[in-house]
Amino acid sequence: MRTLTLKSIVSHDSILLDLDASSNVEAIQRLVALLAKNHLIPPEFIVEAQLALMKREALRTTGIGKGISIPHARVPFLQKAVGALGISKQGIDFRAVDNQLVYVVFLFLSPEQDVELHMQILAMVGRLVKSTDFIEKLRSASTLEEVLELLDKAEEMIFSFPKEEEQ
Repeated sequence: MRTLTLKSIVSHDSILLDLDASSNVEAIQRLVALLAKNHLIPPEFIVEAQLALMKREALRTTGIGKGISIPHARVPFLQKAVGALGISKQGIDFRAVDNQLVYVVFLFLSPEQDVELHMQILAMVGRLVKSTDFIEKLRSASTLEEVLELLDKAEEMIFSFPKEEEQ
């Protein structure tokens, strides 16, 4: 059985160390554009992806507090989940539940038909961001390699993922 990992969703090409945005709309637009620029979503679906994410955002903010937001949506044009990670130095108004600015944005899109995968990713990211130490280290990271190393270490520490299971 293949284990889901954050790095299977968020790649080197989908990390933005200096997410320059003043609102949730701008943050979502920039991260979706990054996914399209790096061929992780087809460019013709940029607007559809943004609308799906904003529709979800309109239901209830994805700003979960403590400087973190997890914009997410299921879309019909994907066959596998993709994600982006944005780190803001100045903070973004995501209308978070604690009324604080957001500094770390984990955005992901998953295939519309795969509700279980979507929920697994949401749970995984949700568990990961509960670590205040992890979030602080992410916020102070200065290179993509440092962020990827933090993602690896956090998953090992928090989840203790097993390797491929033998049949």
